[in-house]
Amino acid sequence: MNAGVGAYADRRIVPADKLVALPDAVSDEAAASLLFKGLTAQYLLRRTHAVQPGDLLLVHSAAGGVGQILTRWATALGATVVGTTGSPQKREAALAAGCRAVVDLTDPDWPQAFLAATGGRKARVVYDAVGKDTLLASLDCAAPFGLVVSYGAASGPAPAIEPELLGKKGCLFLTRPSVFPHNADAALLRANAADLFDAIARGHVQVDVGRRFPLDDIVAVHAAAEAPAGHGSDRHHPVTHGSGGIAPGASPPAPLQRRPDPGPEVPMKPAPLPTHPLHKARAELSALVERVLAGEPQRITRSPREAVVVVSEAEWEGRQAQPGTLAALFLAHAGETGEAGYADILPNGGRGGA
Repeated sequence: MNAGVGAYADRRIVPADKLVALPDAVSDEAAASLLFKGLTAQYLLRRTHAVQPGDLLLVHSAAGGVGQILTRWATALGATVVGTTGSPQKREAALAAGCRAVVDLTDPDWPQAFLAATGGRKARVVYDAVGKDTLLASLDCAAPFGLVVSYGAASGPAPAIEPELLGKKGCLFLTRPSVFPHNADAALLRANAADLFDAIARGHVQVDVGRRFPLDDIVAVHAAAEAPAGHGSDRHHPVTHGSGGIAPGASPPAPLQRRPDPGPEVPMKPAPLPTHPLHKARAELSALVERVLAGEPQRITRSPREAVVVVSEAEWEGRQAQPGTLAALFLAHAGETGEAGYADILPNGGRGGA
């Protein structure tokens, strides 16, 4: 985990403290599909709140990748889970994961629908991965002295909340955790991974691989992951890359023209924003950071709006300590007048320019 750029490769060199050994019961494919999402669910259920039998939990995005793992695992621990989804079409996936009831977030009165589903009982813990559109209403769904966990921002950054509001809502607790501090050293990472692998072995966490792609088709992987159809990444069947073809019954991705390798001498100036897909921007940024890590000073010019597409604080949260990536953060703040901002990106996180 958190091993830096370079994952799109058949083999790579990674510091040993970033690795975990897979038990025989966990395949490479299962680990690729589950490790990051599973470790997120692990700390939410074990550290943020130690889920107990009888706990009532509200899990937003229950049909999503983390949401389904969280729901299945919490249900196995004896909790009752009510989930929310962003559309009625995702209801069945959330129910199949173990939700006692499912609330449609497109209903403006969804908090009342949640209380109706529970007979008026509020949640011991609300797990909110949506952010801006739900967090304030999530406070109304938590029981007195309950916990609201804001661990994602699918709809945008969560609003600022005054401490006095938590008191008025029932002396609530509010936290914003992240997976990276919970796995900050090798001992923590391996202990948490062992807990996840045990949950897989017990059947508390299931491995669902919906589609398989050869590594050469990585552009198609990004297109499939960003497509509005399905259950998001937040997808019921997470997209993984591997050596196989397309899973039986799955629709093949639309043909896409693969972007040629720019090579180290190609300028980093992007296409105009409307024709600059996010997966292409990420690839360009990764190539830039790779060259910085190799000790080659770089210069990149982007407009402020293009910079926001390429990188944001949410996208890079938890990765700032890695060499080179801190320098990339300047892109999110380059220029404020609409003029192109620029900076010289230097090795080891240094930067200059304006």
